[in-house]
This record gives sequence, structure tokens and C-alpha cells, in this order.
Amino acid sequence: MYRPIKYGSVVSGSEVVSLDTAKANSNITSDHEDDLLTKMLEASVRDAEQYISSPLLERNMLMSLPKWGRNIVIPVSPVQTFTRVNYWDENGNKQELASSGYRFDADTGQLIFSVDKFPDLEEFNLYPISLEFVAGYKNGAMPEEAVSAVLMRFSHKEHFREDVPSNFKRAFFDALRPLRRW
Repeated sequence: MYRPIKYGSVVSGSEVVSLDTAKANSNITSDHEDDLLTKMLEASVRDAEQYISSPLLERNMLMSLPKWGRNIVIPVSPVQTFTRVNYWDENGNKQELASSGYRFDADTGQLIFSVDKFPDLEEFNLYPISLEFVAGYKNGAMPEEAVSAVLMRFSHKEHFREDVPSNFKRAFFDALRPLRRW
């Protein structure tokens, strides 16, 4: 079943690699293009996140569901914390499910509900349930594969500054393959 997921804002201070490290890796000593280089670094991180189908940076996430289920698989990892479970009741009012009614099992990647009876949902709302959580890697716990791939992608973007045919993408994908959600 398709479950829309929105990548939200990045948690303050979260980074795969710092701009200074990326510049040092690419032998860039000048500061006059830092704004442009920051955009290239951000694009490199987004490219990696898109390929692995999961956030690298700690991000606020929103997942929408069409109906209740006892065990909901969260298709991104790592999930750090669940913020809240909201739903729109049969009268169209937004409600929050008490946190005592669910728990997240990190081993299986599932949100497990423990309520006896699920609340009734708004009838004509396609996705009346929304899960809010934080997913991605904490600083200091970033996988080396991600750091390596982002540095590689940043250097390529900085050096060529345009899309050029090359075998680069294969090396980029190979570096990220262990992190990819299949």
C-alpha cells in the first residue's frame, strides 16, 4: 500500500559532512563561493537521500495513512523518535492519539498500536492519519558510506558544474548501496 511520506525540515545542526570538510576534500581554499558551494553540498546530500530512499540528515518527517492497522511498517530508517500520531475523527476534527496507545519497535521498523478500539475516521479524507517522527542519522553516527558518497558527489558537482556523461554515478551508487532501502 502506498503511504505518502514528506521530508520536512532538517534538525538544527544535522549534517552529513561540513562545508569545510567538503572544501578540504576538493582542495578548495577560497571562501568567495561559499554560498554556491553550500547549495552544491545540499544537493549532493539530497541526491544521496533520493537514491537510498531514506533520510541521511535528521529530519522531521510526516507519513500519511488511509486507515488504521495494528503494525505499520515505517519505510525509512533510522527512526529516532516519534513525535505524535494525529487523525481526523468522523466529525472532521483533528485529534492526537495518546502516546500510550503506540510504540515504535526499532528492530522491526514498525509502529505498533496497542489501543483496544481505533477511533473512527473522517469518511471522505483519503489520508486521515498522520504520523510525525524524526528520522535520519545523528551527528557522529553518520555511516562512512554516506560521507564518502556525499564527498564524491560534491567534488564532482564542484569540478564539472554541469551534467556531463561519465561513469561517476556508478561509483556514487556503489558507495551508497549498503544503505539503500529496497
